[in-house]
Amino acid sequence: MMDSPENMMKVIAHAWEFLMFATVIITVTIFAIYSVLRVKQYYHRPKHSKSRKEHYCDMCQVRLFPGVIHSVDKGIWVDRYFEVRLCLTCEKLKNFYERETGKKPSSYDVLIEWYEEKYCADCTSKGACKERKGRCDKILESISVEEGETAL
Repeated sequence: MMDSPENMMKVIAHAWEFLMFATVIITVTIFAIYSVLRVKQYYHRPKHSKSRKEHYCDMCQVRLFPGVIHSVDKGIWVDRYFEVRLCLTCEKLKNFYERETGKKPSSYDVLIEWYEEKYCADCTSKGACKERKGRCDKILESISVEEGETAL
C-alpha cells in the first residue's frame, strides 16, 4: 500500500530535521575533540642572540648591526609562527612595563605613552627628548634604580 504524498513529505521533513541535528552534534563533538587534542596553543622561546646579519628592533626600529646582542622571541601563537626582535633597551622597557602593569604592551606607542605619563610629567626637558622616544636618560636611569641596578 502506497503512502499519500502528504505523508511522504512529512517523513522527508523529519528525516531532514534529524540530519541537521546530527550534523550539529557531530560538528560540536569534532570541535571538542580538536580543542582537547590541541595542548599547546602558545609556545615561545625568548633568548638573547648575536645577529649574523642586519635586523631592526620591532619596537623602536633601531638598526641592529651584525654582532650586536639583542632579544629574539620566536614561537607559535594560535597556530601562527611569530618572531620578535628587540634591542636590549626596548626589552628592558617592555619587561619593566609588564612587571609594573601586569600586562603586555600592545604596541611601542602604548609603552612610550605609559612611560611619558609616569616619568615625563615633571620633566624640564620635554622638548629635547621627544625624538628619542623611550631612550630618555631619565627614564632609563629610573628603571635601573627601581630594579636595583647600578647601570643600564
